[in-house]
Amino acid sequence: MNMARYARALATAQGLPADRAIDTLPALRRARERVLPAGQHLCKQGDRPEGIAFLVDGRLSVQLEEGDRSQTVAFISAPAIVGHIGVVDDGDRSATVRAELDSTYLWMSVHQARNLIAEDGLEAEGFRELLMAAMFESLAVTTLELRDVMAQIPRTAVPLAD
Repeated sequence: MNMARYARALATAQGLPADRAIDTLPALRRARERVLPAGQHLCKQGDRPEGIAFLVDGRLSVQLEEGDRSQTVAFISAPAIVGHIGVVDDGDRSATVRAELDSTYLWMSVHQARNLIAEDGLEAEGFRELLMAAMFESLAVTTLELRDVMAQIPRTAVPLAD
């Protein structure tokens, strides 16, 4: 894998300028490459966060589960970051993520990512910037989805009290 090319693609996918990718490269090199076969789960809804995945190749689905039912709500294609919220929020996973295709990703444990965030220097700064961009992107997508949901709710006039 050409790590520099991947870092550029990942940075731009998160809305960062391509030239900022050089600052994320050392952090990405700390992560371990793994393969997730099609049909296997990266994480399950309700699990404790174990790590962060940087999707290099493949396609993942995001599923919400209720009882024995599951609904696919999104698909994720490379380059992407999955599980970044768990690095800063110790809450349970909010969805199940499953490989639709054989997928390659770089894996960093929550502990490793938190230690890197706490470090000083350009490597830590680049990693923090990448995570913040990913979180901002997640927030923007969620806001758009909520706006669409709110637009479907009928509005009724409520008289104001004197």
